[in-house]
Amino acid sequence: MTMASGPLAQADLDSKLQHGDPILMLVGDTFAHHAVTVGGCGNGKYYFHDPEWIAGRYEEYTYSQLLEYQPLYKWLDTLHASAASEAVVV
Repeated sequence: MTMASGPLAQADLDSKLQHGDPILMLVGDTFAHHAVTVGGCGNGKYYFHDPEWIAGRYEEYTYSQLLEYQPLYKWLDTLHASAASEAVVV
């Protein structure tokens, strides 16, 4: 896995999801409180899951909703599958 500082650009997010790479968003206010997942995309929406919801529940969110999905929670950092050329978080 690779840690990206901040949210992924929309084009990078789309590319990773289209390749089947898992995306973990670290969300919070000034520091990460929580990790949520984006499990795919289609029709301009992203399949978003919060682990505090029941298993299997995904909501369709726009990219701007991912950036700030609750008034107090913003997308701060990202964990995603590593490409061969990227540094790996250990």
